Amino acid sequence: VMLPFADAPLLSAEVIRGVLTSPLLYVGLVLYAISVVNWLVVLKRMDLGLAYPAMSLAYIATFLLGVWMFHEPWSTTRIAGIAIIILGVILISRPA
Repeated sequence: VMLPFADAPLLSAEVIRGVLTSPLLYVGLVLYAISVVNWLVVLKRMDLGLAYPAMSLAYIATFLLGVWMFHEPWSTTRIAGIAIIILGVILISRPA
């Protein structure tokens, strides 16, 4: 998405006005608020020691969306990293 004020000097009135009137800013703020509420609900129902490691699964989702939507490159090293993250979440979530 090309913003209409992209060529203006940083922190100029035009840039500030453009940012404050951009619908993308407000969409981002609403999505952030939803994620905060979601996180609070998760913490109410789960121990932090289990909930926080599960957040690392977002790295996997980000990787998969990047490959699918933006055709980002993937490699065996990245797949191995994903496998290590999954293994770590499984190990951490097991009872002591």
